[in-house]
Amino acid sequence: MGALAYRVWYFAALQYDEDQRDNTINARRQQVQILFARQQQASAWFNPELLAMPLDTVRSWLNANQVCADRSPIRQYAMTSRSPVIPLSP
Repeated sequence: MGALAYRVWYFAALQYDEDQRDNTINARRQQVQILFARQQQASAWFNPELLAMPLDTVRSWLNANQVCADRSPIRQYAMTSRSPVIPLSP
């Protein structure tokens, strides 16, 4: 869902960048901004819930489901959102 939302956002933003005087395009860009914010708000619960689950539980669920093949976006998202954060050196 995230990739599709960003494609829609970039399309509207690039159209707006072509001609910022066109109010119709600006209105469309603002509608996309509002929808994008609503989508983010509606899905904000997912990451904390995923991070609260034990990693072994997530792995066993992914391995048990055929939909979650090795290269599926679901597996990639679940595993990358659980990767440890590497602190930056000063």
